[in-house]
Amino acid sequence: GKRVIGIDIGAGSVKFVELEKSAEGIQLHRAKFFDLTHLAEQDKREAVIREGLEGLLKAEKIKGGKTTISLSGQSVFIRFLKLPRIKKGKKDKIIKYEAQQQVPFPLEKIIWDYHAFRFVESPEEDVLLVAVKNEIVESALSYLSKTNLEIEFVDVSSLSLFNAVAFNEPLKQGIILDIGAKATNLIAIDEKGFWVRSILIAGDEMTHAISSNLKIPFDKAEELKRKEGTILTGDTSPPAELTPAGRDISNILNPLLSDLVSSIIQSLEFYRTRYGRDFTFNEAILCGGGSKLKGMEDFLSKYLGMSVKRPNLTKRIKCSSNLRLDLDFQTRFGAAIGSALRPIQKCPINIDLLPRERKIERDFKKKRTYVIASGILLSLIPFTLGLNFSSQHQYLRAQLKSLDKILSKYDVVQNKINALTIEIKNTKAKIRPFDELAVKRTLLLEALLEIEKLLPYDTWVTALKTDFDTVTLEGQTTSTLLTITEFKNKLESSDLFESVNIESASFPKETKQGDSQVRNFSIKFKLKGKL
Repeated sequence: GKRVIGIDIGAGSVKFVELEKSAEGIQLHRAKFFDLTHLAEQDKREAVIREGLEGLLKAEKIKGGKTTISLSGQSVFIRFLKLPRIKKGKKDKIIKYEAQQQVPFPLEKIIWDYHAFRFVESPEEDVLLVAVKNEIVESALSYLSKTNLEIEFVDVSSLSLFNAVAFNEPLKQGIILDIGAKATNLIAIDEKGFWVRSILIAGDEMTHAISSNLKIPFDKAEELKRKEGTILTGDTSPPAELTPAGRDISNILNPLLSDLVSSIIQSLEFYRTRYGRDFTFNEAILCGGGSKLKGMEDFLSKYLGMSVKRPNLTKRIKCSSNLRLDLDFQTRFGAAIGSALRPIQKCPINIDLLPRERKIERDFKKKRTYVIASGILLSLIPFTLGLNFSSQHQYLRAQLKSLDKILSKYDVVQNKINALTIEIKNTKAKIRPFDELAVKRTLLLEALLEIEKLLPYDTWVTALKTDFDTVTLEGQTTSTLLTITEFKNKLESSDLFESVNIESASFPKETKQGDSQVRNFSIKFKLKGKL
């Protein structure tokens, strides 16, 4: 059979699965994960992911194979466009233009792809545009750089999850709620397509609320949430086993989850209004590591007015007897399974964020049998030419004479090059006095490069203002307040900055397109030196 490894690199954990397709169908052989919730610093996080994946491969005795990677939905930009039905060449140009307008980074710094939905009765087609910064993809690929795994696709977790659900028990009309560490991905599905949105209320925000209210460290709050976390609906008596800590957590989290419900309802109303959908969603599939709190299903069912259930990820997939198909499995492994399905099963959504050079390398490997055959045929050409050598002898002598003439012209050109080299040296001597001016401006350039290096993946700068030796940085983020604080701490620990303070940080608000939420923030600092 054909085996594929699927790796989902989420904000809170890394999931690893192996699927095999044979005459008997698709079978799941492995499903492993390791936690990242306790890692706030990016450098430590990257080291743990790399070591964790290499350790998994060694422990499972996997030496190679086709592999797909799924990126956290929070690290990508997802937009939905409406375009007239046109040829692919023109469509590519229009979507490239839209990517320039919609994505807040230059095209040369991003990888983008799109998927078009075709409906016979419509003169237009809905287009899903997905973009991600180059460095995010390269970072994900670097985790596997010391392995022999062959990367087939780079996908997005929310889209991979949709593919997994669609394969096992497709929803005709409903929603998927994936409550992760940094964001909750809302996927709305109906007969005419689907729609995705990230909401900035998720597992880490809940843990942060517990940490702030109970005055305990973040990691202790996370541990308490997992052990005692309970959500009460208010109209039923609390369970007998509810501890005082569980009641405290419920009181802390209920307002936050009420905000989450409000954001979901507002998002679905926006979707119905913008895309002309005249119906009500009655079914929800709940998953994600942040959804495992006791009572979460009842709470969402009551306040969303929907039937809420867990995903059945193994309805059409056979599983090895050693796998535990518990709540942890059903909530965590959807995106990894959906990602691994891509090379072996036709899926409704096909997005590939693999860099262009990697795609060329991948496609070349697929065609190398034909390339080898072509190489053998090419190697026979000299022997065929040798048979006709005598008839070509006079022609080659004429060519040699022509080359002699070209070489004589080369000597003239070489003399001109030597003269230009001398002139360049003289010019450099004239501009040396201006070196000092360039050095004085180096400090500001180094500061800009340092900011770009420290900037979180899901955050971008909108303005930089200077006043004598003080700089005010204004930006936006699709992440939480914790991310802004971490960015401020990184600036403070740098050798280039001092007196770093957060001036302001807003609540999440809708973008102009209405497809996502962002926070505005402002950080003021001084440079260690004179501007």
